[in-house]
Amino acid sequence: MPSAAPPPEIIAQFARVSRSAHVAAYTLTVFEWLLCLPQEVKLIHKSRWTPAKAAYLFSRYFPLFTYPIVMWVQIAEHTKEECSNIYKLPMYLAVPNNFVAEILLTLRTYALTGGNKTIFGGLLGLLSSMIIYLLWMISVKTSQMPGGMACFPIPNGHKMYLTSPFVCMVAYDTLVTGIFIYFAMKAVRLRLAIADQVLKTLVREGFIYFICISAVNIINVGFNLQSNVAMATGAVPLSLLMCNVLACRLYVWQKLSISSLPAYQGLESPPSRS
Repeated sequence: MPSAAPPPEIIAQFARVSRSAHVAAYTLTVFEWLLCLPQEVKLIHKSRWTPAKAAYLFSRYFPLFTYPIVMWVQIAEHTKEECSNIYKLPMYLAVPNNFVAEILLTLRTYALTGGNKTIFGGLLGLLSSMIIYLLWMISVKTSQMPGGMACFPIPNGHKMYLTSPFVCMVAYDTLVTGIFIYFAMKAVRLRLAIADQVLKTLVREGFIYFICISAVNIINVGFNLQSNVAMATGAVPLSLLMCNVLACRLYVWQKLSISSLPAYQGLESPPSRS
């Protein structure tokens, strides 16, 4: 059963908070993209095509072009009938948005493991399971917010249904970061001093990403579980967009770290077969 509808004044405040959060998160995303654009053109646009480059470009530009649709759904005024047809659209757009960012990080980890197909297959299997769960949750465990005053979803049953995707992302990021750091430190012990510097940079920046995105997702989980309904989704836009912003920023930083070392171009993508 859908959760009980909060009072109209709470719904109105909920809508105001959510709309402000959407605008703030998207503004930050555009601003960060513009800051990185010169480096992106130099290091990525002019480089050869690889799976990591394709994942980066999708992760960077998909939210830039599709998030205005999310804001249109949840900021613009709609009739109750219109909302019933579009209220799930932001959640469906979030699926490729978030998971391509995770694929970008997974490809970087795959490259650092030396192309370990067992690890790569296991991580892709986990991602696939998370996608299936998320699509099931959107289709079965969400309903339109009653009252026709705001075009937002509510959970059918426990509110953890809408929170669980962010918990899953924290768990997956923890796993990927652990694998990344293990293989990076292992490589540091085996390679030359110049490699030590690069790999330590990769580990440091990867750990910074993990701390930042985990903090965003944990804060979002806290917002969803606290008792003030009006603030429940205040951090959702950050979780939806920051994974892409941080994953792309991490990729650019790491490209900068190794761009002057031809011997380490292999870290940019999984090994290719001749």
